[in-house]
This record gives sequence, structure tokens and C-alpha cells, in this order.
Amino acid sequence: MMNMRAHKAIYAFYLIVLLGITLVFLKIKNVRASDNIIFVPDDYPTIQDAIEAANRGNTIIVRPGKYVECLKINKPLKLIGSGINITILENAGNGHTVEISKEANNVLLKGFTIQCSFESKWAGIYVRGLNNALEDNYITGHHYGIQIYDSSLNILRNNIMENNTYNFGVWGLFLTHFIHDIDLSNIVNRKPILYWINQHEKCVSQEVGYVAIVNSSRIVIKNLSISNNLVGVLLAYTNNSLVINVTATKNERGLYMVNSHNNVVVLNNFSENHWSGISAISSSKNIFAANNISLNLNCGIRLSHSYNLLNTISENNTIIGNTIKSNKDGLYLEKSNNNFVCGNTFVENTQAAIVSDESSRNIIRKNMIENNEYGLRIIASKDLIYNNVFINNSIQVDIYPYLSSSCVWNDSYPNGGNFWSDYKGVDEKSGINQDQPGGDGIGDYPYTIDAKNQDRYPLMLQCLENDPPKADFSQNPIEARIEEGVLFRDNSFDVDGQILLNLWNIDGEYYWLSKEWVKLFTEEKTVTAMLIVFDDNGAINFTSKTFSVRRFISTLIILAQDKANVGEKIEISAVLMDEDNNPIVGALVYFYISDSSFEDFIGYAPTNSFGVATLYYDVEKEGNLQLKALFMGNEKYAGTSTSKSLFVKGNPYTFWIFTSLLAVTVIFTFLRFKKRIKMRRETLGKL
Repeated sequence: MMNMRAHKAIYAFYLIVLLGITLVFLKIKNVRASDNIIFVPDDYPTIQDAIEAANRGNTIIVRPGKYVECLKINKPLKLIGSGINITILENAGNGHTVEISKEANNVLLKGFTIQCSFESKWAGIYVRGLNNALEDNYITGHHYGIQIYDSSLNILRNNIMENNTYNFGVWGLFLTHFIHDIDLSNIVNRKPILYWINQHEKCVSQEVGYVAIVNSSRIVIKNLSISNNLVGVLLAYTNNSLVINVTATKNERGLYMVNSHNNVVVLNNFSENHWSGISAISSSKNIFAANNISLNLNCGIRLSHSYNLLNTISENNTIIGNTIKSNKDGLYLEKSNNNFVCGNTFVENTQAAIVSDESSRNIIRKNMIENNEYGLRIIASKDLIYNNVFINNSIQVDIYPYLSSSCVWNDSYPNGGNFWSDYKGVDEKSGINQDQPGGDGIGDYPYTIDAKNQDRYPLMLQCLENDPPKADFSQNPIEARIEEGVLFRDNSFDVDGQILLNLWNIDGEYYWLSKEWVKLFTEEKTVTAMLIVFDDNGAINFTSKTFSVRRFISTLIILAQDKANVGEKIEISAVLMDEDNNPIVGALVYFYISDSSFEDFIGYAPTNSFGVATLYYDVEKEGNLQLKALFMGNEKYAGTSTSKSLFVKGNPYTFWIFTSLLAVTVIFTFLRFKKRIKMRRETLGKL
């Protein structure tokens, strides 16, 4: 009987357990169905299978493990891994490891290690859709880490990119292509990404691994070293900004400018980049000066246009004083007009020093063009080219034969044309038509390039002589004081040309394109001000001055009576003025009284609008005392103190009261004594 009961109890227990498991399983199924959650590999063996099966807005959770796949996401969904180094997505060799297609918006990709173990042209994450979020991912081993292409409004948080050929990049033409929310939590090469939109009057001062400045103005980008990105520095729809002392190497492009104008790019190193050192699309009135642009696999500098941007061309740019060496093409002008190219050194570029492609009215003068495959390549262009030095280029000038080009190869007489190392003419004549006796430094016969292009006045000697500009500035006042404007005025000049750029460095801050600056200083320090000037031949000169910034000298005067009595209340005032006799308002003045044996603090008072601080004091001690006023100073004014004598004597009423009391005491004592004598006499008389 007992055994039967025991068996029934066991059966009942197992039945309850089985029922519970069934309910839990059904509940999990219901949760998955209601929350639209798919688990990999529970529900589908591969992540791509889960993506294809998912409905719009579904969540796919990927368990820990390694998945060898290339994913293409073409619908809005959430794809969530179990975390970096836990859920690993390995490229399978047939595309981007993760591609968020143009049709896919509002995708969340989170919590994956995304890696590629072989050399490829693919991206770890390639984004074309809009409003996507990339969070907490680690991308390594790809050609591109994260590449955002013609996309908008993406959010990036806590992504790490390293050991990719190009870790990070945003590509586009329209302003919307560059509007993203990318904060400093994203890391490339162990340095944060800096992505600014709609910023003004700011300086990129921290060490970062990527810089993008979008729809901004008056930004200073300085003292950076950036490598291994799609772009080292991006200026998109950004104007009136400065890029200085930046080294951008081993990027696809060192500096990429889109529809950006009136910027200054100076004293940088753009080298060993894959496509170009500098690419500027539809960007005008920029200055590129004194940069080292070398060993870029395609172009040193490329100025181009975009039909998409209202067919805007790159024009009126100034390219002076750069060293452009060992690139494929040194300078490529593509549909770019009215640019000024002067004083540059083009050496050992493996294709052409300068290519002018369907461009016109560019001025190319006083450049050293030496040991390139082609000195110039002209494709359907009409430029002014003179006073350059062409030395030992394999082909000095190549004119594309199937499109008409008619450049002007000389200035007017006697300024002349260009120096050609292979010119075989002589200099025995002179004059506009080279028909007058006597040499003039110009060859007697033109240098013929083709039927439509010839240098009428080939130079017999190299023509790059140039007096550099003279940098000079004045400063007023010479001795600077805190919160007082100091005017710096550029007095530079150039005896044989003009100054195209002046660049100020005042106390580590840069200012440019103005002959005058007013600077306020807020603390005592030693300041160095430097002015760098560039002339129209690319020559540089600089000067600097060092000066001190100090606080204003302050003075105190005590106003108080010279004599007082003990117990008397006296008024003490102190007048606080600066060295220009202006009142110092709102400052605290501390008051003391002392002699050789003590010093007592008696109070403080603020100065009013007249610089006067006043307090009242009840005199307690007599003697030859000193009243002292002390101003301890502040950020603007130096401290000071002063004192004056105060003679204090005892209260005169005290003497008369004492004398009166003494007299009363004496009289009273005398009367008592007299009374006692009388009483004694009376006693003796009775006896």
C-alpha cells in the first residue's frame, strides 16, 4: 500500500515537471512571436538566413561563436551580437562583411567582432542606407573598416577600428551625405574620431585619429598626425578655416575638400597616400602653401569639379611654394579655371608634373619642373604658362592630339617665356621680334611645342630669382596689460611682387588673412608673437617678438585724521586707483592698526564706483600708531598697500574724573582724620 502511494507521488511529480517545461517552452515561443525575436543559431543556422527570413523591424540575436559569412541587410532590423570577442563575424570572401544596402534604413548593428583574415578590397561595415546605428563593434583586418558612402543621419557609438588598410571614412558630395552623429567614443588607431558639424570659431587641439569638419567656419586644425583612413582630414561645406602642421600619411586621401572655400592649407605633410595628398572638389579661393606633397600613388594635388554640385568648378585657388615630389601626377587640374600656380617644385613625378584637363585661364609661372616623365600634359586647355624652368623631363610638354589646346607660353617682352633645358637656339638678337642686334637673355627663335603652341620668348637662363618678402609687424602697446587690447599690425612688404598670405601665431593661436589683429590677454605670462608671410612666388619669411603681459599697477591712498583719542570713533578711507588713475571698483581693501609691538586687523570694505573703501573704527589704544590699508590684488590688478601715522592720546575726561575722585578721597580722609583728632581731644579733656 505504501509503495503504491509512493509510486503515485513520483508519477505526479514528473507530470508536474513535464507540464512546467511545456509551459516554459510555450511561453518562450510566445515571447519570440510577440517580440519578433529570432535567435541564431537556434532558429536559423546562419545570420544571413535569419536576415532573409526576418520581417521588417525584427530583432536578430546572435549567440556567441564564430560565423563565417558576408551579410547583406536590405530591410530595417536589429542585429545584435553577444559582444566583442564573443560573437565573431569572419569575412567569407565574397563581399563586404556587413553591407547595409541603400534600401535598408533604421538598422541597428551591435556587439560584433568583424574581421577578415586575408587581403581583400572589402569593408568590414559598408553603409548606404539612412538612419542606421552602429554600436559596440570591433572591426579589423579589412581594406576599409567602416565606410559610409552617400548616406545620411547614421549614429556611431563605441566602435573600434584598427589594423584595417583604411579604418574609417565618410564619402559623399551633397551636404546631407556628411550629416551623421559620430562622437569621440569611436576609435581609430587608438585615437578618437572627431566629427564636427555646424561648429564655428573653434580649434582642434586634442590628438585624434580622424577629423571631419562639416558645414562649419573659422576652424583651426593643427599639430596632428593622422593615418590609415579613407580621408585623413575632411572639410565638407566648410569655409574660412586653417589646416596647419598636419601630417596625413597612408590614407586613401590626405585632405579631402568638398564645396569648401577660402581655406588656408599651409605647412603640412601629405605623403604616401593612395589616391592623393589633397583632393578638392568644387572648392574655390583656397590657399595651398609650403606643403610637402610626396609619394602619393595617384595625385599630389587634384582640383576637380562635380556635375552633381550644380556643375561647380574649383577656381581661383592659389598653389604656391609647395614641394610636389615622386607622385604619379604632381598637380591635376580637371575642369578647374583661374587658379594661380607659382613657386612650386615639381620633381620626379612618375607621370606628369602638371596636368591641365579641360581647364582654362590658369596662371602657371615660376615653377621648377624637373626630372618628371612629362613636364606638362595639356588636354583641351587654355592656360598662361611662363617663367617656368623645364629641366630634363622625359617629355617637356605633351599636348593631347585629339582635342584642341592653345595655351599662351610666354609673357610679354622682355619678361619672356620659359626656360627649356632642351632648347637649341642662340641669343644673338633682341627686341619684340628678336630682330635687333645684341642678346637679351631670350632665344632668337621660338620653342615649338606643336603647331598651335609655341614659346615665343624662350629664356636662355633659369628664371626663378626672387627676393623673398620682408616680414615685419608693430605692436601697440609694447608692454601688454591684462584685459587691455594689443594691436598687431602687419608692416611686411615685397620689393619684387606682392604678399599673398600673412599668417599670425600669437601665443599659440593662429590668425590669418588680415593685416591687423587685436588680442586680449587674461593672465600674466610671456608671449611670443610670430608673423609668417608668403609672396606671390611662393617664398616665405617670418619674424617674431617676445613680450610680457602684466597686471595693472595699483596704488592706495589712506584718508584719515592724524590724531585721535582713545574711545573715539574715526572714519578711515582708502582710495584705490590703477596706473592710469582710473578707479578700481568692487575690490576689497583690508585695514589694520599697529605699532612696534602689535598689529590688529580692524575690518575690510569694498571700493565704490569712485574706488573708495570706507570703514569706521573705535580707537582702543593710545600711542604713536600706524593705520595700514592692503589690496591683495586679483587677476587684473597687482596688489599694493600703504600706511599713515595716527597719534592717539588718552581720554581727557578720564584725567579730570580721576583728579576729582582723588580730591574727594583726600578731603574725605582729611575730614575723618580731623574728626578723630577732635574726638580724642574731647576724651582727654574729660579725664
